[in-house]
Amino acid sequence: MSERILTRTLEGAIWSALGRLVQTGMSIASVVVIAQVLTPEVYGLFGAAMLLIGLSEIITGGALTQCLIQRAALDQAHIDSTFWLNTALSIVAAAGLAGFAGPLLSILNAPGATAALYCLAALTILNGIAATPQALLMRNMAFRRSMHIDTASITLASATGIGLALAGAGIWALILMESVRVVVRTALLVFWTNWRVAGRGSRQALRELTAFNLSSLGTVSLARIEMLLPRTLVAMLLGPQALGIWLLARRIVDEIQRLSAVPLTAVTMTAVARLQHESARVRQVVSGLYQASSLFALPMHAGAIAILPWLLPVAFGSQWTAAVLPCQILLISGLRTCHGVFDVSILRGLGHVGLPLVSMSLAIVALALLIPALAGYGVAGVATAVALRYALIWPLGNAFVRRATGMPIAQQLRPMLVPLASALIMAGLVYAAMPWAVTGFGVHLALVFGVTLGALAYAASVFLLSPTLGRRLMDLLVALRRRDRDGIGRLLGDVT
Repeated sequence: MSERILTRTLEGAIWSALGRLVQTGMSIASVVVIAQVLTPEVYGLFGAAMLLIGLSEIITGGALTQCLIQRAALDQAHIDSTFWLNTALSIVAAAGLAGFAGPLLSILNAPGATAALYCLAALTILNGIAATPQALLMRNMAFRRSMHIDTASITLASATGIGLALAGAGIWALILMESVRVVVRTALLVFWTNWRVAGRGSRQALRELTAFNLSSLGTVSLARIEMLLPRTLVAMLLGPQALGIWLLARRIVDEIQRLSAVPLTAVTMTAVARLQHESARVRQVVSGLYQASSLFALPMHAGAIAILPWLLPVAFGSQWTAAVLPCQILLISGLRTCHGVFDVSILRGLGHVGLPLVSMSLAIVALALLIPALAGYGVAGVATAVALRYALIWPLGNAFVRRATGMPIAQQLRPMLVPLASALIMAGLVYAAMPWAVTGFGVHLALVFGVTLGALAYAASVFLLSPTLGRRLMDLLVALRRRDRDGIGRLLGDVT
């Protein structure tokens, strides 16, 4: 049974990665086109409205459906009760956002986003409806179907946003793009999931889920607050234009992480939950995740840091040049998140839902203190505050994973040592070569040269520092191309 779960987990990671590749491509294309047309201030107004939507989704965005993934024994009453509870809370949240739109946006210095918030508030209800079928797909390890749903919704949304932006729709290009994504995703989840509402649920079923739901709600709430707090403080302290700069920098970093680490994160909780009574297998999965994430995520982060001063103005326009330094600082902090992104999923999959609350609470306190102190340095100061937060909380996350899995901290860190050293060598070579390449070839060809040099330098560095790991990396790329699940499992499991 455990071998089957490991195989399905790896298959899920592959499908998730393939989907993320398409989704990231479409998402970046839409951002590039829209950013060329819109100003940072308009982007910031939309971001202020989405910030409030994000706050409402602390409760409605899936916190109360995680029990459907984690619970071993699940019946129809549990599912129906969860669906109706989440949907009812979504309706209340949407009404609250619409009713208090003016005062809330005034706090964020974005009164011009009122119309956007009215439209986006309705989407909260659809997201609440979609949370239950999405959780059931994850429980059933239907990762391929989930990938198709997300890819279809993002593709249609991106095409809509690009078309409207080129037509001069302004902020409505962003509003309608998000609307298309949510509507299409909800419709596909409802119709492609074999589950349908069978009744009203029961109080007994809700009581049985209460303990986990409360802990899960605390974890998800703190995670969402931690994510949204920098945006909130940027809007309040620096205004819509600075928020637009921050959102673009954050978006670039998020897309890199979605492509490099999130495909593995998406299957972590499901796999760990299924293997929670087999400690050796859990450690094998966690080690494999750390190894794969380090091999691919670290060079993507380091390479982006090196070429960003030339890439960002070309891709998004000179009006976004101020986003270069904040984005580089966030990417530096992202070198740690190649491992940290798994911590909460590992702990929750093993039933330790209380442990992440401590680290996230401390992270929120750190952000609340550091961001106002450094906001005088602009968006780069806010990015520095976020980077310092990651550095302060890193040891705590490692300690919690050790407690839950029995993995020593040294064993957790070992898989990233060679990839990190190789990525830093590569980034240094690329950054040193780019000015010469721009002078000789022009910026566009220089970017192609920089990416090519980075890929070759990284592979060569891995082989020089660890020939065994270098061969494993090449074998893993071949196995991924051939979709050889047995080969992938062997390579990811062999990390010692």
